[in-house]
Amino acid sequence: MTRRAGLDSRAPQPLALGQEAERSDDKGPAFSVCASPDATREGRARAMTGWVVLVDHARDFPNAETPHKVITTRDYLARPKLFAGPGRPKIINLSRSYNYQSKGYYASLLAEARGHRIIPTAETMLELREHKLYEYALPDLQEALNGAAARSRASETTTFDVLFCFGLTQDARFEAFGRLLFDW
Repeated sequence: MTRRAGLDSRAPQPLALGQEAERSDDKGPAFSVCASPDATREGRARAMTGWVVLVDHARDFPNAETPHKVITTRDYLARPKLFAGPGRPKIINLSRSYNYQSKGYYASLLAEARGHRIIPTAETMLELREHKLYEYALPDLQEALNGAAARSRASETTTFDVLFCFGLTQDARFEAFGRLLFDW
């Protein structure tokens, strides 16, 4: 076994993104901090800099369902070393609550303070609580939604289940409305 200067062979070694680590304690999931196996071999760890999804509970959005790293808001708030170093990660906050003083709110606030790119920002969360700030846009959004429904030949009793994520939808009839809603 060869040892490189400065590396303790007993210390946990950095992992490549996507690689799981076994943990004997129950302090939460183990996360990898290296961007590639080459970084591990070279003995240096790089911080996460790609897309990161924040959730309240790991079961809310399993890692297997996305190529991006998924971590809990608790770990994001408590483990700043996951993001130490150069680079600006892009973070999507899918917390269950964006209420003032909730973990979701503080995760976005902390992301802004760390210089990370975050959706939604803490400012957006606060603005969405103030109905007066966007109530003028509701008639335009309602008109656009009704127009999309009319173009799809819906009657007044027709119901739709449409999911919009960041302005995108799988239902082509509502693509323009989704973009308008997100860009508003």
